[in-house]
Amino acid sequence: MALENAAQFYDLEKRVRTRFAGSQRQAGTGIFECADGSVYIFAGGMAAIRFWGNLVQWMKDEQVPAYETLDRPEWSDMAFLNSDRAKDQFADMFSVVAKHKAKEALYLEAQRRRVPLCPVSTLADVAQNRQLAYRGFFASVPHARAGSEVVMPGAPFQMSATPSRVARPAPLLGQHNREVYSALGVSEQSLAALQEAGVV
Repeated sequence: MALENAAQFYDLEKRVRTRFAGSQRQAGTGIFECADGSVYIFAGGMAAIRFWGNLVQWMKDEQVPAYETLDRPEWSDMAFLNSDRAKDQFADMFSVVAKHKAKEALYLEAQRRRVPLCPVSTLADVAQNRQLAYRGFFASVPHARAGSEVVMPGAPFQMSATPSRVARPAPLLGQHNREVYSALGVSEQSLAALQEAGVV
C-alpha cells in the first residue's frame, strides 16, 4: 500500500511520495495511542463513505462528548477532512475511547462494528499472533551457533501446488563469503587479503 501509486505520482506530478508515518492523512485515519500501545484506524477519507456512520454510532455508544458533531455535513467534505481543525477534533474524540482500552479490545470492537482498525503490533505481538500460528507462518530451523532450533518467519502466503519450505536460518555474518566472492571472480588469495585487512 505504501508504494501502490508512487511511480504514477512522480510521472504525473514530479512528486516523490513519502510516508505519513502514522499521522492523520485525513481526519478519521492514522495511529492513535491506547492503553497498551497503539492502533491504526482508517474510517475517514476514502473509507468514510462506508464506515463513517459506524464510527459515529460507536462514539455515541461510548458517550463521547459532542460526538454528534461528527454527523454534520462537513465530515463528508474532503477539504474539511484534510484540515488541521478536523484532524484535531477527531483525535480529541477518538482518544477518549482509545486511551482507556487495550488494542485487542479496540480491534475486536471495531470488527464487530465494521470499522477498519488494527493493532500496531510489537515484535512480541507478532510472535504470539494466533492467526499467524494457525497459518503456519513461523518455521523452526536448526541454528549452529545457538545449538538448538530457532523460530523465524516463513512465507507470507501458502500455495498448495508449490508449498514454501524454510530449511535453514539466515546466514551468519560472512558465512557464505567464499561462495559469493568466488562467483564474482575473486581469488582465494585476494579474499584472504581482504579478510586480513578487515574489509570483509
